[in-house]
Amino acid sequence: MGNFLSQFNDLVNRDADSKVPDVQLDFEDSSMTEEELESYSNVLHMLEPTADLLEMLRTYEGCGEYIRQDPFDEKKEG
Repeated sequence: MGNFLSQFNDLVNRDADSKVPDVQLDFEDSSMTEEELESYSNVLHMLEPTADLLEMLRTYEGCGEYIRQDPFDEKKEG
């Protein structure tokens, strides 16, 4: 990741003396702190209700045909 950020030295800093520092990120051996775990649990709890909403959006078939129908069509009303 540090190498990736260093590619932007010329774009971020026009001054040749300034450099973007290398940043070392280790995703393989990372673990959450107690505070991060608590935040993660809170966010996960808040997102639980969205699962149903997302499923409704995935299965939405649209209402174009319904909108195109004549609301005053007496044949449909019987």
